[in-house]
Amino acid sequence: MGPVAEGRLTDAALLDSMLKSAQRIAPLEKKKPIVLDWLKLPPAKRVPRKLETLAKQLAIDTQIAESWAAEVRVEELGVKTHNSRDFFLSKKREIDEGMLKAVGRGNAQMAKIIKQMTGELVEKAENVQVVLTADDYSRLSKRAESELREELPGIREV
Repeated sequence: MGPVAEGRLTDAALLDSMLKSAQRIAPLEKKKPIVLDWLKLPPAKRVPRKLETLAKQLAIDTQIAESWAAEVRVEELGVKTHNSRDFFLSKKREIDEGMLKAVGRGNAQMAKIIKQMTGELVEKAENVQVVLTADDYSRLSKRAESELREELPGIREV
């Protein structure tokens, strides 16, 4: 059977003609569909047999062709990459409703989180430096001692 079967080109002949036209095309965007079509063929029908050879014929880097092949494998497996941010954004309404219910039940931590999210509560760390002199320490020590003696009159010093 020749390249034309029932008025159509065979897969190999079609790919061969696409390869020849792709060799004349410079941009990668126009070469990617050729590689993707080649990858969709059963391995026995692929011409050339290896991805590296196809990449050389198309004058593209082998790593680029391999990354396209990886994309196809991921699609075939139906594997979706999980993105936590997107997941939570898609569930934002449910999350907000749950947070409001928690606040309604008296959950103070959730109320704090909501205030932070809305910008009504901004916590900022402040460093406070207290400088005490020796006189200050002495005065504070005497005051603490006198307060303790007043609060605990029945205790005797040994």
